[in-house]
Amino acid sequence: MCLETPDCRPVIKSIGSNALRALFIVAFCGVALSFSAARAEAQVIGFDDIQPSSTTYGVVPNNYNNLNWTNFDYIYKNYLPGSGYQFGTTSPNFAAFNVFGGFASLSFPTLFSLNSVDLTSAWIPNLKVTIEGLVNNVVVASSGPLVLSNMTPLVYTPTTPILPAFGTFTGIGALRFSSSYSPGDNSQNPAGTQFVVDDLNIT
Repeated sequence: MCLETPDCRPVIKSIGSNALRALFIVAFCGVALSFSAARAEAQVIGFDDIQPSSTTYGVVPNNYNNLNWTNFDYIYKNYLPGSGYQFGTTSPNFAAFNVFGGFASLSFPTLFSLNSVDLTSAWIPNLKVTIEGLVNNVVVASSGPLVLSNMTPLVYTPTTPILPAFGTFTGIGALRFSSSYSPGDNSQNPAGTQFVVDDLNIT
């Protein structure tokens, strides 16, 4: 066998380079498949494993459950007893809400699907919440206005759309939540457009 001659060294070097390249591709594909498989399984996010820095409320950290969170805080269900925060916590102890009643969103590096989510108004009866699905910052799906109680959670599933809903929540990159109220709503806190999110089920 020729192992040390100048003619053989480039061959050996080429074989080694190709082998390393093949190993790299296999390893990369393995990681990608594992990453995809993790998202392919349904995941229910209840905010109880968030390891909160506070027993009352705090910011939902980015990368919680591998998602990017914007304008979401978590809250302990009995922090404000008698409110929608208590009644809307369907997992054991914690839920999330939109800070100051503003827009809130979550996103994932790869596409995912919304299966269901529990929604409750924190204060206002008949609070209206709209969920939008986005791909590359373009709205491709909308739930239409969901009317929420401040005492009983609404379990929203995209298979039961409310007009003017459109699109599908399958294969999206982000979810955006917005809330509003009508001036005629009977409420002691007309500025309180916060809503409670719990048991977010995604694939």
